[in-house]
Amino acid sequence: MRRPWHLTKIGSAGLLLEPSEGLDPSAGLDYVEDLVRVLLASDSRYLYYDVKDVAVIDPVYYQWLLQLERSCRLLGTVLVILHMRPETAFALGRDLDGPISFSCAQSLDRPPV
Repeated sequence: MRRPWHLTKIGSAGLLLEPSEGLDPSAGLDYVEDLVRVLLASDSRYLYYDVKDVAVIDPVYYQWLLQLERSCRLLGTVLVILHMRPETAFALGRDLDGPISFSCAQSLDRPPV
């Protein structure tokens, strides 16, 4: 299976995940299992997920992010969402019924909130 993302090692403790257009969030568990194997092998403390090319985070995509965040937390890895555009955040905010469980940052140079 060809992975629908690109992974880059960031320093000694992080991985940058850049999804491609082929990522299907409805296949979330298959992706999570693959990413868990990668995270275990890399011993990363941070997984930076770059959403700059994601126009809308709908409920299906949000569930995929939640599955990934829960898996990261179990591994002791922090999921940080990078480069979320304002219109993407607005659309996501309309669908939420509570606070998000992952961290967000504008870039790798700025700390997550």
